[in-house]
Amino acid sequence: MKIAEERQSEVVVLKPDGSLDSTDSPELEAAVLRNIENGETRMVIDLSKVSYITSRGLRVFLLGAKKMAAAGGQFAVCSLQEFAHKVFEAVGFQEVVTVFDTATEAVTSLSGDAHC
Repeated sequence: MKIAEERQSEVVVLKPDGSLDSTDSPELEAAVLRNIENGETRMVIDLSKVSYITSRGLRVFLLGAKKMAAAGGQFAVCSLQEFAHKVFEAVGFQEVVTVFDTATEAVTSLSGDAHC
C-alpha cells in the first residue's frame, strides 16, 4: 500500500491508496501512530483512493481518533468512496469519527481557518 503524506496548514493529511484490510491496514496504522507520537495534533485521512475497508481498517480510524483525542488533537476522515461510506453508515462510525466530503473541507475545519 502506498500512503502519501503531506502537510496542509497545521494539518497532516494521509492519503492511502488501496484496500484497508488485514494485509494493508497495519501500514496506515503505523503512519497514524508515528505522526501522533511525533506530536501532530491535527490529522486527516483522505480515503479518495480507498475502495475497500474491512473491520481491521475501521480499527485504524477508531485507534487514531482515540489517540488523537487523548493528545488533545483533532482527527477526521474525508472523501469516502461509496463502499466506504456504506460501511461507515452501517457500523455508525460517523458518530465516532468526524467525516468530511472533501480534503479541503477537512483541512479548513481542523486548521481553524473556517470562515462562517
